[in-house]
Amino acid sequence: TKQLIDLKDEVYISLNKLSFFRARNFHIKLFKQYFKFEKIDETEFDEIWAISLSESGLNHLKQEIKKPIKTFVWNLAKDENLEKYNALLKANKPNITWLINCAGFGKFGRYDQIPVNDLTNMINVNCGALVKMTQLSIPYMNKGGRIVQIASVAAFQPIPYIAVYGATKAFVLSYSRALNQELKSRKIYYDNNILPLFDWFF
Repeated sequence: TKQLIDLKDEVYISLNKLSFFRARNFHIKLFKQYFKFEKIDETEFDEIWAISLSESGLNHLKQEIKKPIKTFVWNLAKDENLEKYNALLKANKPNITWLINCAGFGKFGRYDQIPVNDLTNMINVNCGALVKMTQLSIPYMNKGGRIVQIASVAAFQPIPYIAVYGATKAFVLSYSRALNQELKSRKIYYDNNILPLFDWFF
């Protein structure tokens, strides 16, 4: 079995026998809390595949666990890297048991204080990349597979000064709940979306 994990701002995937991970220090803490990351060495992984925007996050991951790790410095905002991921799946044909999507970012401020390109890039990464990662991964998931999307409390109500960020998280929540119904016949399920209440304070 292979497990896929996509964590906010740096990606980590896992393929039971393989793993991708991407995260800042805070999201590594979150990952530890929610998925008991401290015990990863006790699981049945053969190796971990790690994707990050920077080598520092990958080096931090290597310090956290002792399993063999393959690293990739990829930015999911670029379609070329999603194509690399697709090629990786085709070449390895993994049985993905977990897909955890949380690559993303937020720019906060008044509507006229944030460059338009930053606003649209937020949509591309927080929504577009998440959908692509999910759609590319589902064909490699089987009965019992789990998908987790990292959302935010901002998904539940429009909040001034984080208008676009909140809208992207509302998309994540709605998309996840709808897809959960579509995948039930295959017995692939969404775990509850993680909604970090305290992410802004780290």
